[in-house]
Amino acid sequence: MNINRDIVDDYLSGKPLQECAHQWVFHAIVDGRYLAEEVPVDSRTTIQRAVDLLEEKLSAFHPFNGKLWDAFFPDWQTTIETTTVFLVVGCPEPYDAMTRTAPSGNEVLLFDVNRMMKYVDGPDALALLLRQMLTHECAHTCLHRRYPLPDSASSFLKRLQYVCFDEGTAHFLSFREDVRQEAWTSGENLRRKEHAHAMLRQAVLCHDPDQQTALLQQADTGDFWDKFGAIAGMFAFADALGKSDKKSDALSGLYDRGPANFLPEFFPGRHRSS
Repeated sequence: MNINRDIVDDYLSGKPLQECAHQWVFHAIVDGRYLAEEVPVDSRTTIQRAVDLLEEKLSAFHPFNGKLWDAFFPDWQTTIETTTVFLVVGCPEPYDAMTRTAPSGNEVLLFDVNRMMKYVDGPDALALLLRQMLTHECAHTCLHRRYPLPDSASSFLKRLQYVCFDEGTAHFLSFREDVRQEAWTSGENLRRKEHAHAMLRQAVLCHDPDQQTALLQQADTGDFWDKFGAIAGMFAFADALGKSDKKSDALSGLYDRGPANFLPEFFPGRHRSS
């Protein structure tokens, strides 16, 4: 992986975040907006340790669910070798890890070190969290190589279906180190799945453009279990895992069919040729 730590190094050197306003990162978090937050000076020592650790771990990335990962993305190592990771600070909540397009036109990964530190007790506890976040974000990178993001002219339903597939894949592969050990049919998980399904059913019936824009954002941002598109997609893979007696073939088959054929009970016969 290629690592860019210019923004975090500026912070560590004492440069005010306002002086980084020209950085494209803070203009790319949400299209059309400049989003940045100052980071307390007294966090520098912790962030320095965290950045050094992250840089070390990035050079030896091993994803969660290695066998499934290999089945989904057989050429992933080549993809990851050419991927650039930006280690930054100053992103507002909830933007801790993202995939964005850099001014060069290349897709890159963004990790806000300060945000990540809020989830753990110290830099040494970052290793497992980093693997989880890398599994999630690198899944997007690999997936987008095969299934490019829909353009802005695409229909609402096509974009929503893509979100379910894209985020569902990333959420499933990164949910835990071995997803076969998760109790996917527990009462709590079944309630979570039905909640996501109910929200998705309502979303596909929406015809108001403003509401559609909000729904696309809600489908993959916010509190984990409220991201209805991501969660519905994740449980589609979980259901396939259960039906296949925890074998990878059915899961890779579901992935190979692509976003246009994903969750047909919600998107019947849509977008197969687009």
